[in-house]
Amino acid sequence: MNISSFQSVIEDKSKEMINRRILVDVLKQQHQHLPFNEKVNENIQLLLNDNTYTVTTAHQLNILTGPLYIIYKIISTINLAKHINEKYSTIKVVPIFWMATEDHDFIEINHINLCEKKIVWNVETDKEGPVGRMNTSNSIQNTIEEIKSVIGNSENGLRLISTIEDAYLKSTSLAEATRYLLHHLFHDQGLILLDADNHDLKQNFSKIILQDILTRQSIYYVNKSNQQMKGHYRTQAKSSEINFFYLLDNYRVRIVTDGDKFKTFDNKYTFTKEQLKEEIELYPERFSPNVIMRPLYQELLLPNLAYVGGPGELAYWLQLRLLFDFYNVNFPMLVLRNCLLIINEKNFEFIDKSNISISNLFLPIDELIRKFVIQNSNGQINLKEEADLMEQSFKQILDKTVRIDSTLEDQIQTEKYKILATLKTLERKLLKSQTKIFETEIEQLKKIKEELFPSGDLQERYENFIKHYLYKGNHFIFDLINIMTPLSKTFTIISYKRH
Repeated sequence: MNISSFQSVIEDKSKEMINRRILVDVLKQQHQHLPFNEKVNENIQLLLNDNTYTVTTAHQLNILTGPLYIIYKIISTINLAKHINEKYSTIKVVPIFWMATEDHDFIEINHINLCEKKIVWNVETDKEGPVGRMNTSNSIQNTIEEIKSVIGNSENGLRLISTIEDAYLKSTSLAEATRYLLHHLFHDQGLILLDADNHDLKQNFSKIILQDILTRQSIYYVNKSNQQMKGHYRTQAKSSEINFFYLLDNYRVRIVTDGDKFKTFDNKYTFTKEQLKEEIELYPERFSPNVIMRPLYQELLLPNLAYVGGPGELAYWLQLRLLFDFYNVNFPMLVLRNCLLIINEKNFEFIDKSNISISNLFLPIDELIRKFVIQNSNGQINLKEEADLMEQSFKQILDKTVRIDSTLEDQIQTEKYKILATLKTLERKLLKSQTKIFETEIEQLKKIKEELFPSGDLQERYENFIKHYLYKGNHFIFDLINIMTPLSKTFTIISYKRH
């Protein structure tokens, strides 16, 4: 994929009828109380123009932004918008973060991993409803106090805590708090933050809501796509017969059929066909799309050119292509987000002095230690050269012997394997001996490995951005924006100095 690939996407999207006025009105209302919002307001206003488009990423409302890769998704989206603007001078592209406020999986979003400690937001009230509507001001204080105790009193830490308190203690909902925090981090980049849990926006989607529930066509087209993709991609999302939840403040339960009626899975609410039509017409905001229908909702609302996501996300989007065709909605360009590994200055210096290849850091720890010891033993414990010479000698012996007596070939091969096995055993003993000599360095290497791949996972899927913000302050975000290259498929490894 290259930037020229967007030409056809732009042409296709320009033919769609997007209700830009409603979109802009909702966005203005959602951003009206945010500070420093000149650049964002400018981008929102631009959406009234037919030649303005969006690039979008989406995620759940993880507290304090969750793991690092969510920050990477947002920056990848911002940079892609800039890149398209540089290439296509006749259009304007603005970045959007779609806040998945309707999601109800509280356990997935209620914690962060910070400085080797898991910090959890515990809530005693009902957690079955949409997380975006949950109140933060009266329940997250203890969580913030725990964060304070971990990050200390540095200038960057105190500044960030002030922002966190403004976001979470002065907001009425998690959606509002998340918008405030992300706006603080990215307002100068013009990032628009969209909460689609909204009556006016859902009205635009109401015809598809009704059609999908009544005809249940989605499962057919998703399954057909799955068959076409079989052998190429692993199925990431499973379509239900009905792909909508019934949504109230503390309630999000999927809708199922009940003979010629419809009901929530817990039997709490039941609708006839006519009652369902009336409910959708009057209260479309009570119908929440699942993972299958949410992308369609997004693309129907936005003049969107591209969706930026991780490998798993993009795979489930591919399952939806035929569904988009059925509803006559243009399918966006799918763009892989940037992937990063951050190594602090101290660890990078150790790695550099230890003659360790950066790529070796991705090896299992035992293999990494083995390579480290071999690399730093000046080749004294690597008997590969001797083994190769032994192989050559036995080949010569075998060539001479079989000319005289071919029946001795098996015996010669057996002796060769015995000697080579002995060399391997000797090499392992030498490695073990040298490992003891490097005991201090190996412990340091283990710590670095765990820091970069906590619990065996990628750093970006585990660690929160706060740890790095403490070192660099706002420079952390600015530097990432400058480092990340849009449309790149490489895995980037960076090191930084403390600011």
